[in-house]
Order: sequence, then structure tokens, then C-alpha cells
Amino acid sequence: MVNGNISICDGGVKKWHLVKLGDEGDQIHITAQEDTVFYFQYAEPFNEPVVIFSPSVMNTLDDIQQAFADYRSGSFNLTIR
Repeated sequence: MVNGNISICDGGVKKWHLVKLGDEGDQIHITAQEDTVFYFQYAEPFNEPVVIFSPSVMNTLDDIQQAFADYRSGSFNLTIR
């Protein structure tokens, strides 16, 4: 949710929050109460833990803390999988 005011299946969505919409075959009803901007994305489940500490997304809080420590020390190396 970026800007505006929407309900998804009768539940409100807060600005900058993510919502899991449902499972394959589910019907989803989205209602906008005003001009609204939101992003809709689809991804296959990857069945790994996710920890988000903006702007970082990793598997554990220890991974995120290590990335910040590496960045501060100048030894940060970006690995894209």
C-alpha cells in the first residue's frame, strides 16, 4: 500500500504495509475509498524465513546485523541469488 485507503476482503490496509492476499483459486475483493496507489505482485513461495529491516531483507536478524556491521566497516559485499 503506497497512498490512499483500500480494503481487501473487508480488512483495512495500512500505508507501506504488505498483505498476503490469499491462496491459489481464492477470490479477492479490493475496494478503494479514495484515489489510491498500491502495488500488486506475485511470487512463488520460497519457504525460507524472512526478516525485514528496511531496506534490508534477509533470513535472520543476525544476518541483517552482520550486513550493517559489514557496511559500517567497509567490508560489505553484495551477493545476489
